[in-house]
Amino acid sequence: MTGTLSGTPAGQRGVDWLDGRLLIVGALLLALASAAAQEQVSFMELGYEGIEADGVEARECAELVFSVPDPGLEYTPILSIRAEFYPQKEGEAFVSLELNGSELAEFRAADFRCRAGKCWARAEIERGNLQEENALEVCARTGKSITRVSLSSESLFGYYKVPVFREQDFRKC
Repeated sequence: MTGTLSGTPAGQRGVDWLDGRLLIVGALLLALASAAAQEQVSFMELGYEGIEADGVEARECAELVFSVPDPGLEYTPILSIRAEFYPQKEGEAFVSLELNGSELAEFRAADFRCRAGKCWARAEIERGNLQEENALEVCARTGKSITRVSLSSESLFGYYKVPVFREQDFRKC
């Protein structure tokens, strides 16, 4: 007796399920990758050439003045700071940011995330702290084990679409 079975062979079901998951993961990655900046300007474009604090417990600062049009409420203003720490990244060294006379952020060397030899830290700016013309003071401070901090002109200011996760959006299960 011969007959024909219809449907998916048992070994094939796992592959279809896996393909579906890969498709979903791929779509999510594509959505994240397409979240580009609405408006972005490098510190170099603002006339900043970078600064370097060199020596034990040295401090160097620079001020940048910039104005960037607000692209809308769905975008978040973020400063992306690129820094390098010598002779090592472990130890005491700081990068501080002050916007329009108010402290915005202070990062320790350990707060910077490094990839491909470039170390970055990001500071989200509350919209109420931005003005038509903004003054940003960027300071680098060395310690005893990190004796040189270099802040790059590749640092950026931009407006980005970012997901917002508020505490009230979650519920306990």
